[in-house]
Amino acid sequence: MKPNAFVMSLFTASLFASLLFAMTSDARAGFTDPDSQQSDDPPPVSMYQARSLHSPPKLGGKGKDGRAAVSAFLDWASASVPDERDDARQALALMSADPLVASTLCTLGKKSVKTDGTRALVAFALLGEMRSDKGVRCLAALLRHKASPNGPKEVESGVANAILDLERLQAKAVEGIAYRGSADADAIVLDTIISHPSQTVRAAAIDAYLWNRGDTPEARLAILQIANANDKQFIDRIRREEGEAAASFNDKLANYLQQHPEVNPPDPEDNGTGTKPNESFGKNALPPDQGFRFDGTRPDCGQASAPTCNGTCESGQTCKYDGASDVCSCVVEVQS
Repeated sequence: MKPNAFVMSLFTASLFASLLFAMTSDARAGFTDPDSQQSDDPPPVSMYQARSLHSPPKLGGKGKDGRAAVSAFLDWASASVPDERDDARQALALMSADPLVASTLCTLGKKSVKTDGTRALVAFALLGEMRSDKGVRCLAALLRHKASPNGPKEVESGVANAILDLERLQAKAVEGIAYRGSADADAIVLDTIISHPSQTVRAAAIDAYLWNRGDTPEARLAILQIANANDKQFIDRIRREEGEAAASFNDKLANYLQQHPEVNPPDPEDNGTGTKPNESFGKNALPPDQGFRFDGTRPDCGQASAPTCNGTCESGQTCKYDGASDVCSCVVEVQS
């Protein structure tokens, strides 16, 4: 992710309560199973009013004191606002070579997954912001996890919540790895693009790789040569830059959708049969807000004499006048 924007998503964590991520257990790396039971955070307004801006806790120290300082910094970052992102970036840059800070953030992230998904997200994002080899190793271990397909499932997709939660967290991890910019980190990102089972994570890897290289033609070509056929749409995916006007972004979006019609949402008026809902009953169909529908199995009834009809229908149906087509048809009365 672009350096001057990487930590934007870290701050105002309480505003991103929907991004509560969890992971599955792994004895080797120490990750625990997700737990959806979590108390509500205080309202963002009260958190903002209670804090003193641009006053991050100081990182540093050894042993217990050093770990306590990292924990306090994580608390601060979880409640911070976008105006403070440079404060965090500067503090982490000073400690990028400190193995205690990186290892503690990794540990706190693992421990927080079960009890506080937002804190876990911020911990791993801060770890990526450090741009350290130790942080890359922690985030790479996260990429290797697999979630259980068992347990509660997301209603619309039918996919296990644990899988979706892990995918989102792994997407954040691969962004942090790409931000490191080392040869080893780049190799992990490229391998993720090639072989990670989740398209969500592969898409994040593509975006992060391109972003950190300024979307150069060389970077795009590198991805084109290795990306799965179904993932190549992500190479052209647009981003809204900080401060960009809506009109400019809309122009970019329109151009992208023209280039990739396959990502356009389906026509809400199309019922999948090639006809629109009101056409499926034939020429006598009326808009659904009329409070009735046409049977479709009955012929026209009687002769039209607006606004009445003189024909008869079977029991439970009524001969109704359709002003649009100037015919009478049998309809079944239904509630609007």
